[in-house]
Amino acid sequence: MIANQTGLGVTVPKTQRESIARAFGEMAQTRTWNLLIDLVAQTGYYKPNATSLQNDFVVKGEEHYWVHVAIDRFTNQVVEKRIELVKE
Repeated sequence: MIANQTGLGVTVPKTQRESIARAFGEMAQTRTWNLLIDLVAQTGYYKPNATSLQNDFVVKGEEHYWVHVAIDRFTNQVVEKRIELVKE
């Protein structure tokens, strides 16, 4: 039980006992589908007389993004979206 492991027993005020649940609750949207899309965008060109889409593409640049999307399960509305550039 969390109360025994954290020292948040019944003698501690209710707001302090609920602090762990509130901290976890703010980490994600409720009633939502939370999606993480890992996106790699490449720029470049195809070799002259290319015959294969996979083997004949020459990569000149690449960007890596994480797209975080929260969609309300009941209304299907996007309630939050963030795009994060990933630096490796």
